[in-house]
Amino acid sequence: MELNGLLRACKYSFEPNRLGYCGPNNSFAVFKDFIKEPTEEKAKEIVNLLSDFNAFFPYVNLIAEKNKKYVFEEEVVEAYWIGNNLLYKVFKEDIEDLILNKLAALSSLPKEIFEKKVNYLPEKPLINHSFHVLYINFITRKLDPLLKNLDSCLVKPAKVLEIRENSYFVKSYSIYCENKEIGLKEKRFRVQKGFVDADEKDLISIHWGLAIEKINDKQKKFLIDTTKSNLRYLQIK
Repeated sequence: MELNGLLRACKYSFEPNRLGYCGPNNSFAVFKDFIKEPTEEKAKEIVNLLSDFNAFFPYVNLIAEKNKKYVFEEEVVEAYWIGNNLLYKVFKEDIEDLILNKLAALSSLPKEIFEKKVNYLPEKPLINHSFHVLYINFITRKLDPLLKNLDSCLVKPAKVLEIRENSYFVKSYSIYCENKEIGLKEKRFRVQKGFVDADEKDLISIHWGLAIEKINDKQKKFLIDTTKSNLRYLQIK
């Protein structure tokens, strides 16, 4: 069993589940226990829970299939949440099928919404998490696709500026929309320490206001580049 991949998936899935936005109810409590003490026996339940995360599992399943890897291999999980070279083996026709025959079937939203998404699909999309957030938006009625929610849902790189008892002050970015122009602007804000024991100047990833893991410069670049690319297709009503 690929424990490291499962651990990573649990950390990124923890906060949206705790907030009630994604996955089976109270999965976060099981994730917390697994993160604290990962075992092969517990991993079986984790696999079952993560397989029911409709905005996560169809993506990693496709990435794994196209790269001939196990779905919860650590590199596959990284490809979705952050991005890596595995994404280059997932092509437009694969993503069209994903949207129409997987995401639409799992969603409570009308299928016409997904048909429109396919019609305007970019030529070479990279399907890390920012693609789902910015292009697909949310496939549940639990959360409105407001700019604030989309921004919170993005996985972002952040530099630790200051350490408090249970939180970090970090430098990252947020989405802005001014005069019909959409972009990213630098922002300093506070996040919960989450799963990261970081020092000042460390690079970390954040998701829904929670610090997830330490990252390197290559991972930071992938997050920024894919977010900027997918941001071009965001439509704010």
